[in-house]
Amino acid sequence: MAKITRTVNQQYENYCDVKAGDLEVSNQLIFTAPLSEAASDSAAKIVRGSVVSLNAEGKFKLGCPKGSGNKYPMAMFSRKNAFDPDVMTGAVGAKTGEVLATSLVGGRLPAYVATGGFELETSEFDAAADYTVNTALKAADTGKVTAAGSQTIYGNETIVGIVSRVPFRSKASFNVNGEGNNRLCFWTVFFPGKA
Repeated sequence: MAKITRTVNQQYENYCDVKAGDLEVSNQLIFTAPLSEAASDSAAKIVRGSVVSLNAEGKFKLGCPKGSGNKYPMAMFSRKNAFDPDVMTGAVGAKTGEVLATSLVGGRLPAYVATGGFELETSEFDAAADYTVNTALKAADTGKVTAAGSQTIYGNETIVGIVSRVPFRSKASFNVNGEGNNRLCFWTVFFPGKA
């Protein structure tokens, strides 16, 4: 079995936590499932805060595709990184965070369900997009949230959140090198998009 390496900086690279809502974990709407091993599902790229959904086998994959007919994938937000030791075995590169080995150990990834009535604070958003309070958010192909643009509710994009606080630099995110990442806060919602 490969050695698992962790660094202090890896604790700060990705962030997702409940800012407001029921802070008792036992009362939160959290769903757990194994990760998909299909390369097309990009499950190995899931980090804390990534938008995830279930594939047809009931396993997590990166992103939340549009629905059709009577099947609409539910958007969720990962509470862990795919490469965390209790989710996968293997080694994680100290500088890149790249997964070097991805054999599953029976671990299950927990995720906040988008209909859970949370205000989430996350580092996983598209920094190039413009955000104001009340901006609707959709899931980007990378698993990050991004501004939905001119998309309307119940349109052709899946809306997963509404911005509550515009991007800010969090003092809590500073790591041992004095670096930090920006955070975005939003209320979770789920308006499925139709393909």
